[in-house]
Amino acid sequence: MEDLFRLLGRLLNFLLFFFIIDMFFNRGRSRARNYGRFQQNSEEGHEEQSSQSYWSNSASHIDEAYSALGATRAMSDNDIKKLYRKLAKKYHPDVNNSLEAQAEMTKINNAYETIMESRKVVH
Repeated sequence: MEDLFRLLGRLLNFLLFFFIIDMFFNRGRSRARNYGRFQQNSEEGHEEQSSQSYWSNSASHIDEAYSALGATRAMSDNDIKKLYRKLAKKYHPDVNNSLEAQAEMTKINNAYETIMESRKVVH
């Protein structure tokens, strides 16, 4: 019985150590506002994993972010911010309560965040 408790203690120590190391090294990878993990697909009636929540800084994903906002790479940071605010006012949950508006708001939030991260702009 004592050996069993000793084994459980070692296992818990290992799991705690692994959890602390994982939290330390994965700290920068997760976003505080990860709204778009899953979105309702209104046409097919099932949840699908949203690609917006996994946008990285590769060129194709950034192009997708620009097209989601209706922006171009030539636009200034202030112009993109104005466009984002215009779209956010249109699709904000306080103004528009539909599921499509919620999905669109998630998409433009993730697109704006991706663009600003790629431009290294603190917003």
